[in-house]
Amino acid sequence: MNLFDYRRKKDLQGRTTDFRRSALPTQSADIYSNSSATRSYNRSTNQTRSRNGAPGHKRVRSRTPDKWVYDTPLDKYRRQVEQSQGQNARDRGQTDEQQLKWRKLMPDWFSEEVIQDVRRRHPIHILLIGKPAWLPVPLILVLSGVALLLVPWLFLAVIPLLVLDLVLWGWYINDWANDYLIITDRRFIQIENTTLFNKAKVEIPLDKITEVRIETGRGLVEFVFKIGTVTVTSTGRSQIVFKHLPDPEGVRMEWDILRKNYLMYRSNFRKERMRNYLENRIWGTDLINWNEDEEAREIDVIEDPNWFQRTFPFGPIRDRPRKTITWYTHPWVLFKRLSGWVFLLTTLIVFGIFGLPFLYGLNNSIISAIGSVGFVGAFIAICSTIWYKYENWHNDRYIIGDEKVFDIIKLPFGLDETVGVIDIRNVQDIQFEKNGLIANMLDYGTVKITTVGGPAITFERVPKPELIEDEVSRRKEILKFFDEERQDRLYADFFASYRDVLISPPENYEKSYEGDDDGPIYPGNGPGDPRRRI
Repeated sequence: MNLFDYRRKKDLQGRTTDFRRSALPTQSADIYSNSSATRSYNRSTNQTRSRNGAPGHKRVRSRTPDKWVYDTPLDKYRRQVEQSQGQNARDRGQTDEQQLKWRKLMPDWFSEEVIQDVRRRHPIHILLIGKPAWLPVPLILVLSGVALLLVPWLFLAVIPLLVLDLVLWGWYINDWANDYLIITDRRFIQIENTTLFNKAKVEIPLDKITEVRIETGRGLVEFVFKIGTVTVTSTGRSQIVFKHLPDPEGVRMEWDILRKNYLMYRSNFRKERMRNYLENRIWGTDLINWNEDEEAREIDVIEDPNWFQRTFPFGPIRDRPRKTITWYTHPWVLFKRLSGWVFLLTTLIVFGIFGLPFLYGLNNSIISAIGSVGFVGAFIAICSTIWYKYENWHNDRYIIGDEKVFDIIKLPFGLDETVGVIDIRNVQDIQFEKNGLIANMLDYGTVKITTVGGPAITFERVPKPELIEDEVSRRKEILKFFDEERQDRLYADFFASYRDVLISPPENYEKSYEGDDDGPIYPGNGPGDPRRRI
């Protein structure tokens, strides 16, 4: 018995994957128009249509454990996910105001990303890192006691020391208040921020975390306050190290739960997306752009740069025809390299304005000629050096494309060129750091992009380093979505073609039997043809 005969059996009416429940093309209906099975099928189809409405608008009930994903329309499914996430937030005492407050910590959030937890170090961390602030305390106490008992004028020395000590304690409190460990439903993020002096950020996606290690010391402080160190390691061997964290074991348990939920969410999401593709191929319904929010989100870059912005780019420049974004080293780096030579050039010009006329006034042709030749030679040499250093600075650039990241180091005149390339799909984690007062004031820093088993690319002293991290993370998410989507489309096309073959047999299909039920005989096959009986 072939597959077509099997589909004609009556027990097929109870199967959940029978596409004939909603509609059957006219061609296949003509084949079975004279059979009793077709008449019974038409009755069941009419009942189904009257009960469920138009074809394709009612979900077929699934017998899988996660049947609520199949039985629920997309909007209701998303609403259920949001409600469950909101319930989890309420269980932890989180409110919408807290979510908004936490989101102000960094601008580059994914669409629909939910902050699960934000942790800080224990306040005892202030006392542990504030060792320099403890040093003036004994001196202040001694001088205060002497001033109260013996020499009152010593208060003039105590007050500046007290103010200095309070400033130190305020500095350490500010340092403690600006450090966060953010846990979302997609990634772990560590923010280390020292106002005006240092800012660093490391992020590791949930699916790239290989280990969350807990280290709890046996000292009295760790035992009493129940604090420890959490180390999060990625497949790219980058780490998030957060010391003096209360309840460190809770972070490890939370990661375990979030990782399972993330994998389950991705699986359910792909099932829902696959269903949308199948409905489009079979019933012609509209396709949903599942990644519309991520594709529409764009970073703040220079769109149409003028000549000055191209000569001295203080930010990333977008090249729309190539769909790339280019970063250059911050112009402050160029200024430091050229400052000495610009000073020499200025001095030479002043000499040319005032010194050359004086030499010509000596009425000595040899001295005048030497001065003129020396001036011209020095001017050409200094200008050539300035141009060479500028070209060397401007030729070094970092490019982020749709799928690749390029690190181009190029010398003038084509003397040497080094190009480093990594695939965004292989990016494991990204971290950046703005170190120093000038770097924080001018907003430039260093970004390191790590891959698994391959080279790492470092963007040295580039403006707006947060945008690099955001753009690479965004494009990596889009590429992961695109690869899954392409695979799901292949599966959808396969099942849709399978369905078309089942309900639309070939026109020359004629079935006959030779006294047994071993299989159909196709016309044109001779008695000795091994393909005659299937």
